[in-house]
Amino acid sequence: MRLELTGAQRGILKAQQLDPQNPAFNIAEYVDFLGALNVDRFVEALGTMIAETDATRLTAVTDKERSYQRVGNRADVPVEVVDLTDRPDPEHDALEIMQGDVSAPLNPAVDTLCRHIVFRIGSARFFWYHRAHHFALDGYSFALIGARVSVLYRAASAGHTAPGASTRSLADVIAEDQSYVHSAQRLTDRAYWTSLLSGSFAPTLSVRNGMPSNTFRRSVIEFPEEQFVALARASRLARVVWSDLLLGVVAAMTACETGVADVSLGVPISNRLGSCAAETPCMILGAIAVPVRVEPAHSVAAVARTVFEQLRQSRKHARYRYEDLRAETQTLGGDRRLFGPVVNIMAFDYDLNLPGISATAHNLTPGPVEDITIDIYRRSTGSGLTVCIDVNPRRYDDVHLARIHQLLTTMITTAIADPHSRTDDLSRRIVPVGPVPSDTESADVMETIADLVMENPAAPALADTTGSTSFNLTRRQLMQAANTVADAVRTTAPTSKLIVFYPMGNGRDIVVMLAALLLGTPYMALDANAADFAHRMATVRHLHPAAVYDSSTRAAITNTVADATPVQYPAEQPDSEDRVLSHASTGDAYTIFTSGSTGTPKAIAVSRRNLNAFIAGVSAHYCIDHLDRVLQFAPLHADTSVEEVFLTLTAGATLVVASTDDKRSLGSLITLVRNGRITVLDLPTALWHELVVGLERQALDLPESVRMVIIGGEAASATHIARWHELAADRHWTVRLINTYGPSEATVVATTAELRPQDNPNDGVPIGGPISTVGAFLLVDNVTPDDGSRRIGELCLYGPTVARAYTATDSENGNNFGTVVLGRGTGDERSVHAYRTGDLVSASDDGLLRFIGRTDDQVKISGHRVEPTGIDKAITTLPGVANSATVIARRGGIMPTIHSFVVASDCVLNSADIGIGLNGLLPTSSRPNSITIV
Repeated sequence: MRLELTGAQRGILKAQQLDPQNPAFNIAEYVDFLGALNVDRFVEALGTMIAETDATRLTAVTDKERSYQRVGNRADVPVEVVDLTDRPDPEHDALEIMQGDVSAPLNPAVDTLCRHIVFRIGSARFFWYHRAHHFALDGYSFALIGARVSVLYRAASAGHTAPGASTRSLADVIAEDQSYVHSAQRLTDRAYWTSLLSGSFAPTLSVRNGMPSNTFRRSVIEFPEEQFVALARASRLARVVWSDLLLGVVAAMTACETGVADVSLGVPISNRLGSCAAETPCMILGAIAVPVRVEPAHSVAAVARTVFEQLRQSRKHARYRYEDLRAETQTLGGDRRLFGPVVNIMAFDYDLNLPGISATAHNLTPGPVEDITIDIYRRSTGSGLTVCIDVNPRRYDDVHLARIHQLLTTMITTAIADPHSRTDDLSRRIVPVGPVPSDTESADVMETIADLVMENPAAPALADTTGSTSFNLTRRQLMQAANTVADAVRTTAPTSKLIVFYPMGNGRDIVVMLAALLLGTPYMALDANAADFAHRMATVRHLHPAAVYDSSTRAAITNTVADATPVQYPAEQPDSEDRVLSHASTGDAYTIFTSGSTGTPKAIAVSRRNLNAFIAGVSAHYCIDHLDRVLQFAPLHADTSVEEVFLTLTAGATLVVASTDDKRSLGSLITLVRNGRITVLDLPTALWHELVVGLERQALDLPESVRMVIIGGEAASATHIARWHELAADRHWTVRLINTYGPSEATVVATTAELRPQDNPNDGVPIGGPISTVGAFLLVDNVTPDDGSRRIGELCLYGPTVARAYTATDSENGNNFGTVVLGRGTGDERSVHAYRTGDLVSASDDGLLRFIGRTDDQVKISGHRVEPTGIDKAITTLPGVANSATVIARRGGIMPTIHSFVVASDCVLNSADIGIGLNGLLPTSSRPNSITIV
C-alpha cells in the first residue's frame, strides 16, 4: 500500500536525510515484567498488533519528484526472543543490546523501522524492548501499542476472543492531515503563530552554541508517590493541574538562570484530540511554543496560570507545523529559536494490566535533542513522578547538567511546599548581612549646614588655593551665595522642577547645588561630553528645568539646553541677613545618570531622604570634623561629588576644590594637596592605583597633611594595597585607607572597609560591611551549598538610602528594584524596598563582604559601568557591520582594556571608521581600545 506522508513525517524524513548517520531519531522504551509471563502468548499478541498496525511496517520512498511511504507485510517486522538467564548479569547484557540497537542509525528507505525483542532475564522476570524510528511512530503511539498488546494478551489468557482493533487506519490519519494542509484553518493557525511569535527569540539554559548531536546526556530525578500527591495538592491551591504547575516551574527556572523575563517553552502536542489519530498509532506529533513572562515578583502559581491560559489558546492552532513556522520566522540555526527548554508531559502510560504480572516502563531515548528536553512521566502504577533531563552534549557539560538537575529538584520541591512562592525564591534564598538599618529619620543636610553657619559663621567652608582665580568662602558667605542664587531661580523660573548647570569654577556650581536644596528643587549637573547628552535632556525635559549659567558657561547653555529657562548666576552681593530660605526636606535632591555602555544610561532620582540617610550613615565611618580639609575632585555629574560636598559641609570641614589644571597630572594634584593642606582624599580607585605606582617609583611623595584616603568606583587591586602598606611602613605614614562600594541607585556608598596591613590578602579585598543606614542581604543560589564560613550571592540593598526607581519607563526598571519579604517564616516578616545590584559578593564570618564579580558581563572601568554586549549592540548599528564580539582584558593591576572583533557584511571595513562612528554612540569610557576586522 502506498500512502502520502503526514506533515510530521516530512519534517523527520528531511532531517534524517540531512544527517543520515544520526541515530537521534530512534525512540525506544522497555517494559520490565515481574511475574509468570507467557512468552509465546506475548509474542503472538505482538504479532497480531503488528499485523493490525500499518505504522509499524513502513518504508520511506523518495523519487525525483516527491516522497511517500509504503506499508509492508507482517513478516517484515519479526519479534525476537532472547534468553539471557545463563548470563552472569542478564539485566546488564539486555541493556547493552538495547543501547547498541537504539544507537545505530536507521535509513527509513531501507531498514526495518520498528523492532521488538522479548528478553528472558530470570524465571519470573522479562524485558520487552520496543524501538521505532520517529518517522513511523511518536511517543503516544507507544502507549497505544502497549494498550493493544495488553488487550490481546489478556483475552488469550482468558480464552476469549479479543475485541477488534480500531476501525481507523493510517490512511484515515493521512487523509485528515492532507485535508488540514489545504484548509482555511491552516491559514488561521499560521496567522495566529506569526503574530504571537513575531520577532521573538527565546532564551535557553545553554551557555554555548553547538550543532545538534547524535547523542545526549541524561540525568533522572525520581519523586516518590507522596511527593506527587503533594504536587497534586499544591496544584489545586494554585488552581491549575499538576502538569501546568511543573511547566510554570521550568519557565521560572529558565527566567532565573538566564535573567530574561520573556521566556518560551516548547511543549510537544499529540494532535490527537478529536482526531482519528486518537486511536491510531502513527507519527503526527507536533510542538508548540508557549511564551510566558516571568517577573521575580510573580508567584509560581501565577506563572502556571499564565501557562495554562496560553496553552488553552494555542492548542486550537497546534496542528500548524513547527518546522514551517521556524522557516517563516527565520529561527533556523544558530541561537535563533522559537522556544528554549522542551517540556514533554507524558501523562499517558502503558495500560499493561496483565494478570499476575507487574509492569514498569523505562524510557531509553528522548528522540532528537537540539538543546534541552525535559520528559516528565507519570506512570499508572502510582510509582511517583520521573523527570528525565536530556541535553545536547555540545552545549552542556556534566557540571552544567548536574546544576540543572539540582536546581530543578530544588525548585519543584519548593513549589510543592508553597505554590505561591515568588519565582526568584524558588532558586535562591535570602541571607541577611549585617544589622537592620536604623528607622530613625536622619537630620536634613541643609538644616545641619545652617546650624553650623549659626554656630561659627566665619569658619572656612569652600576654598581654591591655586591659580589666578583663587577664592575662599566662609560658611556664612557660602550660605549667602546659595540664598542669592535660590532667589534668582525662584524669581526667573518659578515653575521649574529641576535645576541644571555646567561646571562654572570658583565654587559657583557647588553654590547652585546648595541653592537647589534650599528651594527643595532637585539639581542635575550637566556633562556636555556625554555621548548620550541629548537622551539625558530628553529624559528631564518634562520637568521644565532652569539652567543656571555664568559668563563661562553661557554659550554652552545656549547651545545645548534650548528647552530650559536660563537663569544668570547673580553678581555676588553681600547679604546682610543670616538666613535660610524656607525649604522642604522631602522630595528629590538630585538626578544622576548611571554610566552605561549602550549610550542610554538610566536616570535616577535620589530623594532628600536618601541623601540625608547616606550622610548620616557614612559620617560615622569617616569621622571627618571641622579641622579637616577635604579634596573636591570628582566631576559634579558623578555621585562621588555628593559625598565630597555634603559630607564635608555637614561636618563643618573645609572643601578644597580642584581646578581643571589641578587634575591634569598626578604631580599637579599632589601639589594642590600639599599647598592646600588637604587631610582627606576621595579618589577613584583607578587613579589611586596610578598614585601608588608613582609613589613607589619615588616620582611622587604623599604630603604629611593627608590622614585618610577614600577609594571606590571599581575593584581595588590586592597588589596595589600591599604596595601601599609597604610604602606606609617605610615612610612612616599614618594614613587610613578606606575602600568603599556603592551603586548610584543606593546613594553613592553602601559599604566601607578600612584596609589594614594585617589583613590577609589571600582572603580577597573586602568592600566591608553596610553603613548604619543601609541594609543588605544576599540572594544565595540554592544549588550552591554554604561551606560554613563563606556564602556567595548577589548583593541586594535596602533601607532609606535606596532610590525609588529609575525615572524612565517601567520597562527600564527591569528587575533591579522591587519589594522583598525578609524573615519569611520566622514570625518577624517585613516587606522592604530593595535594589538588586547584580554584583556577586562573598560574606564571611568576619562580617566583611568581598566583591567577586557580576551576575552579567558588566565591568567597571574608571568607575564607569561597561557592558560588552552594549558595545556590540552599538557597533552592529554601523553600516557594513554584520556582527561584533567584544571582550574585556584585565592584566594584574593594570586598568582593563576593551577589544572588539568585528565581522563585515558585504563591504570592506576600516577599524578607524568604526571608531569614528562610535563617537556619537558610546561614552568615552566604553569605546574599544582596539578594533579588529575579522
